[in-house]
Amino acid sequence: MAPLGGVIDIRESAGPVTITRYNMLPAATITGASLPGVSTGDVKQAMESLANKDLPRNMTYEWTELSLLQKQASEVNQFRDLQNNPFSAFILGAVLVFFVLAGLYESWSLPMAVILVVPMCLLSAIMGVAARGHGHQHLHADRLRGTDWSGL
Repeated sequence: MAPLGGVIDIRESAGPVTITRYNMLPAATITGASLPGVSTGDVKQAMESLANKDLPRNMTYEWTELSLLQKQASEVNQFRDLQNNPFSAFILGAVLVFFVLAGLYESWSLPMAVILVVPMCLLSAIMGVAARGHGHQHLHADRLRGTDWSGL
């Protein structure tokens, strides 16, 4: 066994108590508050303009925590399309189901077969009902009970 003094050299030195890192890079945390009556958007804009003007070229800035969430919320406009165009919501839902099934079955081809079976089954059920001449009337609750409300 070797003595500890033979392996390392111990000396006292001054340095920071903690080293802050963000995304594996040295970082400096800046915490601040706005004046009364000034919006957070205006404060962030002022901070960004100061950082772009005064920081060296090898340094950058990023928003974290609540400021990052506020900035992301102000930039999310593409999801408003889902309210106006439900077809895109359907497509996104189908893609989500595909990925969930791909993870479940651990295969890329089997989920496609499962997803394509559902429309085929619905189409064949509709064709079967139409072939018997029932149309959509068999789904009404008053017809199932035998009650005819058409005279009201």
